[in-house]
Amino acid sequence: MNRKEKIFQAVCELCITFPNGLTTEQIALYTNIARPNVSNYLNQFIKENKIVKSGTRPVLYSIKKENLKTIHQSANLPVPDVQKEPFQYFLGYNGSIKKQINQAKAAVMYPPHGLHTLLTGDTGVGKSLFASLMYNYAVYQNALDKNSPFIVFNCADYASNPQLLVSHIFGHVKGAFTGATRDKFGLLSEADGGMLFLDEVHRLPPEGQEMIFYFMDTGTYGLLGETQRSRKAQILLICATTEEPNSTLLSTFLRRIPIKINIPNLAERSPGDQVDLLKYLLEIEARKINCAITIDTDSAKAIIGSSFSGNVGKLKSTIQSVCAHFFIEDNNPNQLNITYDKLISDIKVGIFNLARDNDYLVGLQHALAGTITIMPDNSHSGLDLYTDIDVNKHNTPFQVYDVIDKKIQFMLEQKFSD
Repeated sequence: MNRKEKIFQAVCELCITFPNGLTTEQIALYTNIARPNVSNYLNQFIKENKIVKSGTRPVLYSIKKENLKTIHQSANLPVPDVQKEPFQYFLGYNGSIKKQINQAKAAVMYPPHGLHTLLTGDTGVGKSLFASLMYNYAVYQNALDKNSPFIVFNCADYASNPQLLVSHIFGHVKGAFTGATRDKFGLLSEADGGMLFLDEVHRLPPEGQEMIFYFMDTGTYGLLGETQRSRKAQILLICATTEEPNSTLLSTFLRRIPIKINIPNLAERSPGDQVDLLKYLLEIEARKINCAITIDTDSAKAIIGSSFSGNVGKLKSTIQSVCAHFFIEDNNPNQLNITYDKLISDIKVGIFNLARDNDYLVGLQHALAGTITIMPDNSHSGLDLYTDIDVNKHNTPFQVYDVIDKKIQFMLEQKFSD
């Protein structure tokens, strides 16, 4: 392959991830070809009507829109819709998660008001994200109004006080229990006309589960302390649990939930999904530090293998940890090079977790296809769906790179002052 072919192939590959276009510098870095040579060939491609360039600064080069579909298909990737349906943001939507997504769509669209759903899966697989996409899909399909509520409640937050937990969901009247000094409406009232997501639903006490399934049966409920269940609400319930449902939830409760969707853990996802998740999370880090990231095959395997225990949440934190390590190790403002020999031992051993069947290993090797280069894409228009996984929403995110950068500058200043 000559240089011209190599540059055009690079543009095709990068436009799959960055459809808004690429700068000359990004293409030069990706191909390891001098910038003036890249610029010369890009101008040739424009004359040949193969690519287009933007009229903005910096100038962005991209494949012509009519050719994008062919490129996506040749790369065996799904072709995004012009107006993206929400589930397309869930990596694996057209592959290993397709069955679960079809179940969710059916649950949301089933007449007249959808079907209550139970999401199961280990911590960190993306159940909360999946629930939010169900809501967004309902709005996208006009099954719910765009202003309809989407209420999220984690039952584990009040598991130590079952009465208070049930009160948060149903509300209470003054004097219903010690400390109930006034009437208070609950989440059922707040979620009326929309969707209520109850995470860690197995933390509900049996009496709370009974009250929920009565509401599912009749659409009516009462505040704690009321003798009549005369209040009404129209709500689509989405529940989630990390536990085995048959051992932690009442059978009478489970029978009222017709749709049960299991979100597979990271180890159960296809090799292609695992690599796509790795690349996606690396893209987020590349944008944070505004520099390219390269990662060799063994490092990618080790990071994936070491993250199986905590799923996507663990994969995210592992990638952040690795990037932070190499950020301070290399101190290169233009490129961060992740290599297996410099990984910490706890992550290195992750490569041995991949010793499964041969088909999986072949698939993973094919999905990785050598060293991966990730470019910072500041014009990225997608949603950073995995940035909030396993992060406490009440805490401000820890800006690790800013702290490291300041530490490096401080050390340099100290060195020169000495």
